[in-house]
Amino acid sequence: MSSVKPEEFQTNVRQNKQVLKDLAALITEEINRRSTPPAGWDFRFMLIVAQWLIEQGRYTMTPEGNNPGNVVGAGDAGSFTRPYNTEFVDGKRVPRPDVPFARYSSMQLATKIKFDALQSNWPGAYQAVMTGGSADEYANGLYPGFPKNYATAPRGDYASGMRIRLKQLIPHYILTCEDDIKEIDQMAGGISSTPPPSGTSLDYRNDLTLNKNMRSVLENLRDELKKLEQRVKANGRVQP
Repeated sequence: MSSVKPEEFQTNVRQNKQVLKDLAALITEEINRRSTPPAGWDFRFMLIVAQWLIEQGRYTMTPEGNNPGNVVGAGDAGSFTRPYNTEFVDGKRVPRPDVPFARYSSMQLATKIKFDALQSNWPGAYQAVMTGGSADEYANGLYPGFPKNYATAPRGDYASGMRIRLKQLIPHYILTCEDDIKEIDQMAGGISSTPPPSGTSLDYRNDLTLNKNMRSVLENLRDELKKLEQRVKANGRVQP
């Protein structure tokens, strides 16, 4: 599934988990183009997923205009408007159906432009992602001061939203990992103890040793995600 509301995620983890993997892969690829990956598990993508969750209200690889961050302006494919759009003006939320949102030809391009914009306009937020900082560090970096702030919502509201969304999504990645372990175990039950014919390409789906190794990798990921969950509950960094 390419789009799911967080409150519906747990109803069918196996069906819904692919979008979380796709988001992690998309964002991590862009981050790693720009910086050296950490020695252990890389959770820096979580900050961007949390922000996109604020903007979209769902995990999605198919946002309107391939614009998960609701970037205003023109993209390589033009722009679009939303009749229901609202913004904060003088501290009050008011209708703004005229605001043009950028339309991009792909999520990959939108993600690249997202990071280019962070680097040039919100360097504090950019560094928070590159170093695996906290939700507050990222949100504060988006608010250098009017008129350069990322969003019209008050900084405190946006920072609170980042904390809430980050704490919400990590358990879903834990559920994803636990379901992957279940799938590995189901595969193991169907693997013959007799070695496959010579020349067969071996992996965790047809070899018991490789299956066991993959399970160990996933167990380690689950354990590190739970440590991440504790750090974030304390409003700490996403990377150790």
